[in-house]
Amino acid sequence: MWDIAPQFNAMLVFAEHRYYGKSMPFGADSYKNKTVLNFLTSEQALADFAEIINFIKSTVPGAAGSRVVAFGGSYGGMLSAWFRIKYPNIVVG
Repeated sequence: MWDIAPQFNAMLVFAEHRYYGKSMPFGADSYKNKTVLNFLTSEQALADFAEIINFIKSTVPGAAGSRVVAFGGSYGGMLSAWFRIKYPNIVVG
């Protein structure tokens, strides 16, 4: 992807799954109980990715008409496949 992205004038975006890294939605209490853990799901991650793509397309000049390809390995690969199934209007592959 790093090698071919420039050939396609492509933007590579790596979104952080909520509850990991710096995206702790409830700060130190993010793992406190099942009420806050209800937001740690693959379905929520897919919705987050859809929002990120729509945000980029609406704010980055020239991105509105760009096609999007989801990719990943292991869990990220599963999310990519599920994303294509759930949001076929957002990604082409």
